[in-house]
Amino acid sequence: MTQRRVDVEELNDLEQRLAQVVSHTRSILNAARSPASKLPAELLSQIFACLRTPEVPTRDHPLEDMWGAFNESLATVNLVCRYWRQAAKGAKDLWTHIAAVDAPDLRQLRLMFELFVERSASFPLSLTVPRTDDWEHYTLTFAKMEPHVHRLQTLTIGRPGIDPSNAGFFFQPAPLLKELRMVCLPDVKTLPEVFGGSVPLLRTLDLVGCMPGSTNRFTNLSTLSLGPSKIGNFNDVLLMLEGSPCLEHLYLHQDLAPGQPRAIILRESAKLDHLKTLSLWRFTAEEIIALLHSVTLPQHGLAMRFVDIRSEDSTFARIYPLDIPPHLSIFAATRLEVLITQLYCAFHAVGDHSATAVQWHSNGPYLSTSAVMRHVAQGPFNQVRELWMPVHPGGVNIPLEFPALEFLVLGRERSLALGFSRMLAPRGEKVPSPRIETIEIHGCVDLVIVAEFATVFHDRANAGRRLKKLRMKDRETCLVPLEHEVDELEFLGELGGGMELPEICEMDLGERWLSWRRDPSDHLAWYWPSVLPEE
Repeated sequence: MTQRRVDVEELNDLEQRLAQVVSHTRSILNAARSPASKLPAELLSQIFACLRTPEVPTRDHPLEDMWGAFNESLATVNLVCRYWRQAAKGAKDLWTHIAAVDAPDLRQLRLMFELFVERSASFPLSLTVPRTDDWEHYTLTFAKMEPHVHRLQTLTIGRPGIDPSNAGFFFQPAPLLKELRMVCLPDVKTLPEVFGGSVPLLRTLDLVGCMPGSTNRFTNLSTLSLGPSKIGNFNDVLLMLEGSPCLEHLYLHQDLAPGQPRAIILRESAKLDHLKTLSLWRFTAEEIIALLHSVTLPQHGLAMRFVDIRSEDSTFARIYPLDIPPHLSIFAATRLEVLITQLYCAFHAVGDHSATAVQWHSNGPYLSTSAVMRHVAQGPFNQVRELWMPVHPGGVNIPLEFPALEFLVLGRERSLALGFSRMLAPRGEKVPSPRIETIEIHGCVDLVIVAEFATVFHDRANAGRRLKKLRMKDRETCLVPLEHEVDELEFLGELGGGMELPEICEMDLGERWLSWRRDPSDHLAWYWPSVLPEE
């Protein structure tokens, strides 16, 4: 009896092992018959290339996480099967993006460098060194990459950065380098001669915390961005401008001393034949007025950005009489306290040109809503056809007087759309903004607000100005009173409708932007992103 029980157990064990062998055999056969294993190696390499990180990291997916995922994905590809491994190994350009992310130990990091350098063959390399506090990590990275500097095409070094003067890596010639982005240590004031001065193809130079030394010359440089610091050595900047005749975009966000140095830089920048964008930091209104009066601007299109303007209404309003040429676009980034002032000055600064779209954020302490409205009929406001008001501007008795307005967006999500309806209410026989056809309400509403809007829409309809379409974001409140006062009522999706912001407003520049531009030649648009401080 005991012997029989043992035989049964052995048979059960043998059956389990046979089942595992059969399962493993089936997986091998399925892999061999799988369409993926029969794809051409060229096509597989294109699929593997999709593993690369997106160009723009987000707060939820920082750069180091993206590159770490990319490295892990490549490692996984190598483990799928021999065919995939050979296909990945043969795709040389797949191994050209080297990300020096944190590894569990330095040995793995060293092996990663050797693998990528070997498999990329002679292809140009892109090196990304995300921020890390591990100095051994930095030391190993630059030691392993120093023999291959001549193959670098792009180099990105994140915080806390390094001291280039102590790294032999930065004294090797880099004849293929096109993009250099780097954050230096706080005690690094001037960047020494970059890569021995041998960077003939460099097109983009983005530095934070340091200034290029006077010995640097970049004859093919297209974009120069100097991030916030308190260096203030404008002589080095002037020398760089003289040695960069092909410069198209200059972002000078260094805390230079006020007065003459700024004027010199702007004057020298205006001499650049190819300059398209000029961004300067912490100008006062007086300096802007003086510069626009005294500097001869290039005749080709130029976008000027004055970041963090500081002024009062009485000073900034003096920009109004300036005759700004139609080919010039100005982007004045500032803080919320001077918003309404800049709105007023923006439209008067452009003279007779017609503004057709506005995104308006108010109310600032320097210029009231009524003061703005008094000038609507006199300036280019009278051509505005689209208006976005994220918050109520104040002044419950101020009518919204835009004679050509057709499309109006009111409120913002998670904010009560209170007070807007009174700006649209008829005053006797006069109907504010009589040409409005479509209104979007993005803010939250309650029964009182719904009743106010219904009353206003009813009065406008009696005056012959019935609303054609009303779009609502809030679905939680009963909207039956509104259905009878408009031709069409619809709900906005999660993303909502409304105006699409121009590309300039989507740039993450860390500031709140006021902008107006001429695009195309017969159209001038002014937008303001609806970014508010935390409530």
